[in-house]
Amino acid sequence: MIRLDLVTAERRSQFFTWEPFRKEETALVDLPVGGSLPWALLYPSSYKVGMSNLGLHYIFFGLKQNGIGAERVFLSPSSLSVDGERHLRDFAVITASVAYEVDVVALMRLLSREKIPLSWDERAKVGGPIVGIGGALTYINPLIFSGLADFVVLGDGEVALRAVVKAVREAMSCGRRDKLWADLSEHPSIYVPAVHNVLIEKGEELGKVRGYCSNLGDLLGHSLWLTSHATFGRTLLVELQRGCARRCPYCTIPACFGRDRKQPIEVVKGKIETLQHRFSFDQVGLVTPEASDYPHLDSLLDFLEELNCGVSFASLRLDTLTPKMVRALVAGGRRGLTVAPECGSDALRYSLGKPFSNETVIKTLRMAADEGVRSAKLYFMVGLPGERDEDVLQIADLARSIRDSARLKVVLAVNIFVPKPHTPWSKAPFWGQREGRRRLVLLKKALRGDSRGIGVREGGVKEAAVEYRLTWARLQDGISLTAKGQPFDGFLDTKETTRELSALGLSWKL
Repeated sequence: MIRLDLVTAERRSQFFTWEPFRKEETALVDLPVGGSLPWALLYPSSYKVGMSNLGLHYIFFGLKQNGIGAERVFLSPSSLSVDGERHLRDFAVITASVAYEVDVVALMRLLSREKIPLSWDERAKVGGPIVGIGGALTYINPLIFSGLADFVVLGDGEVALRAVVKAVREAMSCGRRDKLWADLSEHPSIYVPAVHNVLIEKGEELGKVRGYCSNLGDLLGHSLWLTSHATFGRTLLVELQRGCARRCPYCTIPACFGRDRKQPIEVVKGKIETLQHRFSFDQVGLVTPEASDYPHLDSLLDFLEELNCGVSFASLRLDTLTPKMVRALVAGGRRGLTVAPECGSDALRYSLGKPFSNETVIKTLRMAADEGVRSAKLYFMVGLPGERDEDVLQIADLARSIRDSARLKVVLAVNIFVPKPHTPWSKAPFWGQREGRRRLVLLKKALRGDSRGIGVREGGVKEAAVEYRLTWARLQDGISLTAKGQPFDGFLDTKETTRELSALGLSWKL
């Protein structure tokens, strides 16, 4: 799919124009025009997905505030820049926001297609663009970029943004990339492979830390643009919270993304009210790891109802879902609900840090149906630690019970469990493609004969294997990845990855 998208984007770039997309965009904040340094802000996925990512909005806003001539670049429908319709190779600086492991492959293929050397040392030799990396993946394992990046921002990008802009400007003015590396290597939340790789290999402790914004109220806090071409349409995205206080053993958010920090309710209300007076949007999307963890949610829902604003949630937890939350969704025209039971048996779910029963799942979804919901998308994982075949079969039983009791159309989104660095389950086994495929087949067989009203969307087992390899990349794996331009083969040493991440400073702490 990635390769096909890139080929399609290349062909379209010959005659494509972003003008209809730009006309459709509504900027919610006045931005400086122009700016120094041709700087590409790259999101290695589609425009539709990238424009639904608040991090992209925030960093573009920050670059423009700092006088940078930033332009957005996406994978599709064209890889020309949105704002100036330029090729990626025409930019002196490229910073990519990488959220998922699969995006690493897409990023490298796009750079290769643009004739941009993948490795930082090769780009230095030929005077190629400076390439920086940020995004969710850098919180978890920045070693993936050990051979690719001139620098990697660890954690919240806003923390290091001014330092990056300053260092890039000074290095560009004197034409010395080594000065850029040296200056940025001193920042506590920036990893510079050209400087730090050799120190990590020696086992030296670098003491790097992920940068975290402590006061969300001081940030932009909402979308920079509205567009009907985004995943959620003309939705005003509003950030309520970062980080998480829960301790789900499979999840990277509590281990890597910092303590829970919340945007003050009065600040949130003020921003929404001000924007509603000036602009028209379809609904307000509440962005948070878990909506019900925001302590002022009920007050906010009342406020949005008074403004006659529809609501959507980035994440909902089954055991804290209330009729009021469901009514807010339905009032905004949404008849589908997305939740994550994760597994089909109570005991296994409790081990995941989700202490609610199948009975609670069914009861909650029956309540949602009574409030007007007509379909439910349910996320599950297979290949979990301690999972038996009986646990997989119980997913089918639970799906039928929800269908029959709540009278909902049910879609099961089933993925292979991939253990992640820094999490309590980091040492859990990854069962691999053959066993993952067997468990998916087992589930589909269990649904045969009585699957009316139940659909299954399974995650690819090959994609899960690639994700596992990339998420556990060692420093040398990252260098090999850049050299080959594709996921590496050979032995995967998760203990070595853990040691190297610890040397960098990113050990697991809760």
